Amino acid sequence: MALTKAERARLKRAGLTKLNKPKMTPKHRTKKAIVATRVNGKLKIIRFGAQGMGHNYSPEARRSFKARHRKNIPEEEFHQHTGQISFYGLEKVVAQRDRQNHKNL
Repeated sequence: MALTKAERARLKRAGLTKLNKPKMTPKHRTKKAIVATRVNGKLKIIRFGAQGMGHNYSPEARRSFKARHRKNIPEEEFHQHTGQISFYGLEKVVAQRDRQNHKNL
């Protein structure tokens, strides 16, 4: 679905260029990153991550994050969170888990 003129304006105002492409927001007072996505056909701009928090992007931390959160996200809402997953570099972990689950069926 192509972006309307109003949606493009919202993206530009938020400092984004594409859907589902997270961007760091170092000058935002409370949130670390922003991403735009479609939910039920509507454009949503989501800010996430605590500004003051550091990061632990080690493989163990990524596995732990996915183990904690994947089961809590309904499948239809998962696409809304893919920006966060790609932002935190978890695509490989998700793909590996999906392959394992498919293999076990």
